[in-house]
Amino acid sequence: MEEGRDFLNKEAINLKILISSILDAFSFGIIIFDKDLTILEANKAAIEAIGLEKSEILGKKLPKIETAYHLELKEAINRLVNFVFSDEIVNLEEVLSILGKTAKVSRAYIFIFQEGKIKNIIEWCASGVFPHQNLQGIEIVNFTWFMEKLEKNKNIIISDVSELPQEAIKEKELFETQGVRSVLIVPIFLEQELFGFVGFDDTEKSRKWSEEDIYLLDTAAKAFAVYFKLTRLKEDLSETQRLYQTLTEQHHLRDWLLLSQKMEAVSRLARGIAYGFNNLLTVIGGYSELLLNFLPATSPLHKYILEIKNATQKANNFINQLLIISGKKIIIEVKIINLNEFILEIEKELQYLVGEGIEIKTNLTPELWFVEIDPFHFKQVILNLVKNAKEAMPKGGRIFIETANIVLEENYVPPDLGWESGEYVLLAISDTGCGMTEEIKEHIFEPFFTTKKDQPEAGLGLSIVYNIVKQHKGHITVYSEVGQGTTFKIYLPRVKEKEISK
Repeated sequence: MEEGRDFLNKEAINLKILISSILDAFSFGIIIFDKDLTILEANKAAIEAIGLEKSEILGKKLPKIETAYHLELKEAINRLVNFVFSDEIVNLEEVLSILGKTAKVSRAYIFIFQEGKIKNIIEWCASGVFPHQNLQGIEIVNFTWFMEKLEKNKNIIISDVSELPQEAIKEKELFETQGVRSVLIVPIFLEQELFGFVGFDDTEKSRKWSEEDIYLLDTAAKAFAVYFKLTRLKEDLSETQRLYQTLTEQHHLRDWLLLSQKMEAVSRLARGIAYGFNNLLTVIGGYSELLLNFLPATSPLHKYILEIKNATQKANNFINQLLIISGKKIIIEVKIINLNEFILEIEKELQYLVGEGIEIKTNLTPELWFVEIDPFHFKQVILNLVKNAKEAMPKGGRIFIETANIVLEENYVPPDLGWESGEYVLLAISDTGCGMTEEIKEHIFEPFFTTKKDQPEAGLGLSIVYNIVKQHKGHITVYSEVGQGTTFKIYLPRVKEKEISK
């Protein structure tokens, strides 16, 4: 009896080996499963396509198997969204590298249309593949089949370039000169206008583009549309700044009057942009919230909608900064305080901010007059100025924080600057850093002006400081010389004793 059972077991094993060898002989994937969709067997082609070990597949339910490409796709989309909506400068070449390597293509690229011509602004190529260099400046009027599809917001999906129709003969010739075998292209639209396209191509083989490939590139096109829209807005603001900068100042004190006029003009522009974007973000945020409530937490879409919601929140924070520099009233909870006590309360936090290489020294005038401030927002003013001082001293140094009671006489303050004579509490923050040139000093409080070329968004800090001080009915000045450090002086109106008693 035992011998019979052993014989049957041996025969069953031999039969399984025979079945496996037969299945492995096929070049296409084969999966065998039972009525419950539990996988019983899979050949080599199927295992390679799924991208997992055979032991990880057998015994699993078919719908629960997630291919390695699906996992890479999720990761690529996450990184794409994080890149485009992050506060850092977007490296488009790195983004295209992620897309190209995920889809395992020969090239990934972005083209835009300018003055009726094609312009390749950025491209990633796999090892050994040449870029599309000779496509620069090609007249788009010669490629009617191609442009007709893009203008109708249709994806161009070409599995085999040699099979293009007769009406696409120009496109076929162009692709063949580039050694392209297969092409996938998705249009990029800005405000209902065709702006360009993002594409993949394969130079090694004909390729049937999968739904995942199309989804990845479509997501990229939408993300790039947002990126280019934000870039346009920043360029518009920069152009406004360049127009302002053509004005010349004739007197040092009158520079502050000119700055106030500039700030008012940019504030109106920023306010309009902020409110417009705020309306759009409210809709996006609202719908993402509804979708999160509607979908179960186990839904594969849940994670992506959460990313949209988080990106919307980041954009909201940026809009709030724009509203501050636009002059929107943000001082909410004012208190009458002694500025000396306030500085001593946050001194440890300031020292932690600058680190061990920089020493903070205070010189606080006794019996300092009281001032009325919003503690939260005024703390941001001090933190911002101390952070700027730290960045001006990369090799270490000292920061001085001083207070004093100051009386501005009527004959000291020109009336056209908007300053009023009277009693003020002075807060001065100085550093022993590199200092500033006159040119930089003239523009230091303007929105989006920054000397950090790799961080254009950094230019909001001092313009926010300026507006917070103004909303406290105060004034701010800057004194600086190259190699001699910088001093910011803030003048806050004194609160009289009768107001304190109230």
